[in-house]
Amino acid sequence: MANSIIPAASPDTVDDPSNPIPPARFANALLSLPISALHSKTAELQNALAHLHESNAYMIPYAEAGDFECQTARTENEVVMSRLEERVRLIRDEIGRRGMGGGGEGGCRAVVDATGWEAEEGVNGDRNGEGEGLQPQARNGSVTDAELRRRVEAQMNNDEEEEGGDGVHL
Repeated sequence: MANSIIPAASPDTVDDPSNPIPPARFANALLSLPISALHSKTAELQNALAHLHESNAYMIPYAEAGDFECQTARTENEVVMSRLEERVRLIRDEIGRRGMGGGGEGGCRAVVDATGWEAEEGVNGDRNGEGEGLQPQARNGSVTDAELRRRVEAQMNNDEEEEGGDGVHL
């Protein structure tokens, strides 16, 4: 059997998790995706960004106290966040190129509040100064006991008003 020479893979064809794909290749890959996949990917990236922001915020006291590992992790997170933000921008550019607007599904425009957290304007976010906006405990999907109690009481009050306030009906 003759020896066959296998050509070396170029950096553009190797999927190496430690070497993320370049922005140009990422943008090119977006061209074949349906708009729903672009919106889904944007949400996925924004979720990852939110987790990285939360992680970095959690590590601040340790990093400031001189914990070298936390300092290094925060720096690495900043690099990853920059890359993810670039990808979100590329996706929004592609959505805009298709004439769909870069704001996401349903016409909602993603906004970033002063803490850098993503919120949907008019959904869970604050719109024109109305509403409560995202609460800190809601950013990771959990609520405090007090918040849960408040929500249950509010729902019970709404149910009583709708049913005339004459007790619980099964």
